[in-house]
Amino acid sequence: MTKDLNSSMKNRRKFGLLFVIMFLFTIPLSAVSALQGLVVLATDWAYEQGAEAQQNTIRKIMIDAKENNYNTVYFQVREAGESIYPTQNGSWTTLFNEQDPGYDPLQFALNEAHLQGLHLYAQFDVLTAYSLVNRPKSADHIYNQNGKIWIVADDSFAPIAENACYFLDPSNPQVISYLKQQVNELVTNYMLDGIHFTHLYYPNNQILETQAFIRQHASIQTFSHLDINSYAQDIVTSCLEALVTEVKLLKPYLTISAETHALIHKSKSFRTMNAADTYYFQDGISWLERGLIDVLVPKIHVRNKSFSSLFNMYYQTSELRDYIIPSLRGDEEIYRGNDLKKELEYAVKQGAKGIVVCSAEDALKGKSLFTDKADLPFMARTHKESKAVELDLSDQNVPNDIIFTDHDRAFHFLDQYNKLTMIIQDMPKYLKLQSMQEKMNFQTREWTVPYRYIVKSKNEVQRPAQFIELRKAPEFMTTDSSFSFLFRASTGDTRINDESIEAYSHTHIFFKEIALRPFGQRTIVRGSVTARNKSLFYEDIYYGNMPDTTTKHAVVLKSVSPQDTVLLPPDDYLRVSFTSMLVDEMDTILLYANGSPLPLYYNGKRYVGEVPCKMFPTNSIVYLQVAARDVRGENYSYNLPLTLIIQDRYKFPVVESISDFSQVSYSLGEVRLGGPYIQEYPQGVRFRTSGKFGSTYRLQLSQTDVGYIPEAEVKVLPPGTPSPHFNLFNLSVKPDTVRDLLTIPWTEPVPYTVMAQPEQQRIRIRLYGVQSSSTWLTHREGLEVIDHISWEQRDSETYDIFVNLRDNNIWGYDIKQNEKYLSFTVKYPPIRNELRIAVEAGHGGEWNWGAVGLSGLKEKVVNRDTAEKVRDMLREMGYDVVEIRPEDTAPKLRERWLLTDSLDADIFISIHANAAGGDYLRV
Repeated sequence: MTKDLNSSMKNRRKFGLLFVIMFLFTIPLSAVSALQGLVVLATDWAYEQGAEAQQNTIRKIMIDAKENNYNTVYFQVREAGESIYPTQNGSWTTLFNEQDPGYDPLQFALNEAHLQGLHLYAQFDVLTAYSLVNRPKSADHIYNQNGKIWIVADDSFAPIAENACYFLDPSNPQVISYLKQQVNELVTNYMLDGIHFTHLYYPNNQILETQAFIRQHASIQTFSHLDINSYAQDIVTSCLEALVTEVKLLKPYLTISAETHALIHKSKSFRTMNAADTYYFQDGISWLERGLIDVLVPKIHVRNKSFSSLFNMYYQTSELRDYIIPSLRGDEEIYRGNDLKKELEYAVKQGAKGIVVCSAEDALKGKSLFTDKADLPFMARTHKESKAVELDLSDQNVPNDIIFTDHDRAFHFLDQYNKLTMIIQDMPKYLKLQSMQEKMNFQTREWTVPYRYIVKSKNEVQRPAQFIELRKAPEFMTTDSSFSFLFRASTGDTRINDESIEAYSHTHIFFKEIALRPFGQRTIVRGSVTARNKSLFYEDIYYGNMPDTTTKHAVVLKSVSPQDTVLLPPDDYLRVSFTSMLVDEMDTILLYANGSPLPLYYNGKRYVGEVPCKMFPTNSIVYLQVAARDVRGENYSYNLPLTLIIQDRYKFPVVESISDFSQVSYSLGEVRLGGPYIQEYPQGVRFRTSGKFGSTYRLQLSQTDVGYIPEAEVKVLPPGTPSPHFNLFNLSVKPDTVRDLLTIPWTEPVPYTVMAQPEQQRIRIRLYGVQSSSTWLTHREGLEVIDHISWEQRDSETYDIFVNLRDNNIWGYDIKQNEKYLSFTVKYPPIRNELRIAVEAGHGGEWNWGAVGLSGLKEKVVNRDTAEKVRDMLREMGYDVVEIRPEDTAPKLRERWLLTDSLDADIFISIHANAAGGDYLRV
């Protein structure tokens, strides 16, 4: 089957990764892939008397869930400020009489769920703070500890209640810190598969009428004219963002979901319901689309007759509908299995990838809701897409603890430790923040996961005193069977997967080769550092030994050379080359020019072919294709990004350089490190052209020599303008103060080149378009470095002048263009104690770092430090030393050259510290 370029490339690239993801999470492969979730509330099991009875009930729930074809359990771990697991920051649930039950219910449930092959997400009720039904009495309860300070209240400081609960204030910095600590505890201590946030909303819209909230909203008008309803949504969103950031700074691979209320419209059917966006101030679709959560779970606990419209309000709103999974119950107060069954059928018919059923006590009675088992699809879509950032603003003044961020045009609220948390999908080059007092702007290029930094000024950040960072890792899914994971950390006990590995004392890096588990099984990699009984870690997952699903092409189109439109004369030929991913699998490969086949040969790196222009009439347009067949008999065809036009030679123009330092190169290849240039010309030099490659002219310097110059550096002279040419009659050389001077007639603006040949103790000057009529060579007395001048007519229009030297030490030369002459000077050797040395630290500035070391050390810093040491050493030896880049600036290559020249330096030293491939430690 022939693969059409435009469709095959895109489709293979698009579906290759998708195939791997789907296959990865469907082992063994089954007929259904869906999230079939079950909510397990504390009331489903905690009423049992005694630890053993409770454990038996939890175990039975997990067994029954598996038998009823559920694949995911949402296990409630927190409700109304009470914990259902041991915590350092709160009290036990009133279901246990606020006493330790003698075991860890969450760890027990995790063990039992995983034993049954179920995923377990911790259901974390975020803002409910106090139950008016159970009224906890423990002094450790957050309401009893903090009173009304943390609670959403009206103008008389009376708590605003909803569903018999008081609610935490999501804009309170202390509340944000407390919730982050709770989440950190869960993520650190338990091997969860995900976290599900519920009850993340204001109790009702009464909050908008309070004077405190009205004043707070008025204070942000200097940032934005955001309406008060949207501002309330930003507060709730910022609270969620803080919790998600806390998760992703530790374990970015965990699946994160959040529950919202229903979106409603004005209808008699929904008069008793309150809207998620305007009553509770939840912006669920935004949470999903901004990458804060992986899965949105709208809570649609209604009868079947009302379900479809409420479901579609979410499902048909976002392109990410595959990650909108409704929570169903059949009714708000009573579990109705028949309604739920119909709602499930409707959701599946619409294309939903699953549902969450609430809750276990009712759902596991009677006939199973799901007739088939299902593999859990890959849901952690933000794993690599969303970046979690925490910035410590303790050293900054942030009025009202509010920051406005430019990347999402939203408000964020600091915690009590002045830490700002953000989820960013596309990390900008510059992260822009604004408080009510000042603007901040941070370059993010060298930031490394996890993104925890301290803000030192309005444009500078640094790592905290204790930190861990992952510097080298493979892709999330890789064909590698092992990888050497590289971390950097602050001083302490450094470990990778709990194996103690001593970090290098200066760079603080440490690494370990880790074998990746077989195809389809994840490998967990954790780097950690412990100092003074405080530990910090970063953990992620990788899938190794994956099949290579990369689309492999017989022609890599980006490698085709040349590209664009090429103009050549009829007696020329076009050389075409490209790389291939299928060299070892290739059976036949041919180049086609307007349908005519031409051979290709492989030179060890690239396929190369030649197209004779004489095959086609003048003014022809020639299109090029490649057709290939591999050893399996599969065919490939490609249209090359290259067009050839045949043009009469006399139609190629004469061009003239229009700026100083116009650079003529030897080839069309990429120019690196200052070369390879034939010559740099001032304005006014003329060239005959013989071809054009895209936006670059080919210059016909002689019968055999060619050069290339960008069309932006020349102007095209009128048709019929002759190529420059003259006869050279005489040359003269004389001493001139600190240099010897050679004067060369230049009666027409012909091109020239200068090449030092120290091994032959000479410098060659080549003039193109010049013929010899030399009858006079004048050598004046007193020449110090030039021994004599000789010449040679290389061909009918190329004239070589040889400046023969007294020795092979060349201390500098220059050629300058006058109206009718070229003045070529060779510098005298300097007096040792008057020697001037220019020292340049390579690279520099904000973006030109050069190579970057394993620890993040930049080459420009090494170069600067080395240059300072060389400078000091030379000055101690008595030399006159000038610095070309004394500060962290980024002058252009030309600017460095001009500065060095203007300082009349005798020696130029440019210091670099290049990078090398291979293993981490090598010479």
